[in-house]
Amino acid sequence: TFKLNVKHGKTYLLRIINAAVQDLLFFGIAKHELTVVGTDGSYVKPLKVEYITISPGQTMDVITNRETQKINVYFVSTLIKIQPSYI
Repeated sequence: TFKLNVKHGKTYLLRIINAAVQDLLFFGIAKHELTVVGTDGSYVKPLKVEYITISPGQTMDVITNRETQKINVYFVSTLIKIQPSYI
């Protein structure tokens, strides 16, 4: 478990890395919108999303801000196992 204290009105850049070998990673923040601004070390046209899907070995840079009133917010992350079709 990781706890990050954030301040109201501030914007935060998060670099999300999927260090897994065969698992997809879904990542989102409850009640917040993410703006993808980079992937694998390259800038991309900003894209607003509710969550991101990261493939094995991939990185994504996302921006989020703390505009809502003081509430408890949770980061949500889950894995999807990738199974070869011949197994």
